[in-house]
Amino acid sequence: MSIVNFPEARSSLSRPVESVESDAEREVIMVHNGKPAARLVAVGATVTGK
Repeated sequence: MSIVNFPEARSSLSRPVESVESDAEREVIMVHNGKPAARLVAVGATVTGK
């Protein structure tokens, strides 16, 4: 699992997408104002828990 803050994701969204797409990371958590705001997972991935 990787954590990315929103300003970083905004400027380079392709990096976390490529990371999930290539299975380098199972998921990427996007953080806004220090709090988890979104989870990026590959299409078809099994999402568990909250």
